[in-house]
Amino acid sequence: MTRKTKKSAKNTRAAASRKPAAVHRKVAPRPAVAGLHLLSDAEMRRIAEKIFKLSDADETEVEIGMVSDALTRFANNTIHQNVAEQVLNVSVRTVLDGRTARATTNKTDDESLRRVVDTSKTLARSQPRNPDLLPMPGPQKYGKVSRYFENTAHATPADRARAVARVAEMAGKNKQTAAGIFTTGVTQSASMARRCPRISVFASPERLK
Repeated sequence: MTRKTKKSAKNTRAAASRKPAAVHRKVAPRPAVAGLHLLSDAEMRRIAEKIFKLSDADETEVEIGMVSDALTRFANNTIHQNVAEQVLNVSVRTVLDGRTARATTNKTDDESLRRVVDTSKTLARSQPRNPDLLPMPGPQKYGKVSRYFENTAHATPADRARAVARVAEMAGKNKQTAAGIFTTGVTQSASMARRCPRISVFASPERLK
């Protein structure tokens, strides 16, 4: 009995020693390239459609804005930092019986979208009726704009480093020390409105330098 117990204990220890160790994987941060952090048209439509389902207002307007910036910071003629920042803004305006108000969030989970719709409606109910309030627009046709520059949106840290190097070289030739920030970025926006019970207009996302 004692031998079996010892053998069993040894087998248990052996099995434990053969158990693979936990692997801790580090998630690599996304590179400091502004254009890699944009929302797709489908993602913005999904956010707007979800808000429309949550709203029973007479009219509902959704504006989605995304600002994505990437920058290279330098001092003493030397680069020391590359970072990227994204700011998302979802704005909801509701109209109830001639009253209107707007609420904003920077989150897109279901609870946050429900909260921003409820807040907009609550604020609208507290407003006086506006007899001059115009209805939200119906279907529109928008002209295409050419204000999106692929090279700027997808400028890499190496691209910005080359530009900074020219500045540092010029400063060095003039026996000066340069410090500053070189930034590239993209602004993305979309607008959608609904007159209950159907969607009336969607303005395609606009991307700007």
